Amino acid sequence: MGLSVSAAAGIVLIGVILIFGTLYPAIQSSEDMKNEAKREWFDRRDKEQRSDMNVSSVNYTESQDRVNITLENTGDTTLHIGEIEVLLNGTCSSEKISRWIVDGSITNTDLWNPGQDLKLILEDIHVKNVRRVAVVNEFGTSVYHTTGS
Repeated sequence: MGLSVSAAAGIVLIGVILIFGTLYPAIQSSEDMKNEAKREWFDRRDKEQRSDMNVSSVNYTESQDRVNITLENTGDTTLHIGEIEVLLNGTCSSEKISRWIVDGSITNTDLWNPGQDLKLILEDIHVKNVRRVAVVNEFGTSVYHTTGS
């Protein structure tokens, strides 16, 4: 009777070791993925809180069907110009951005650094009497500008 109990205990112990050896890497991998997702979320939230911008001016030229929007990056985060969304009178008009100019002369960049001005030029907008402009950056920070009554 003593040998069969010892053998059964040994078999159970080997089974527990095999199960633990199989489950531990899967649990550890899952925990690592969860921690990485949390880290990415905190990084994004931090950048969102540090990103800010201000509308300096909006000029609408009806005869040329063009809007010039001048913005200033007043936050601490570098923004990607290609990720900016523009709404004119509530209509998404980002695809109408024909070109942009950073700090009055830089045209071959997609980066908008803190403290720099950005001029967005939207052409063929087909929106008459532009009174409301909204600009949203890649982190969801938005700025609004209204003109006239």
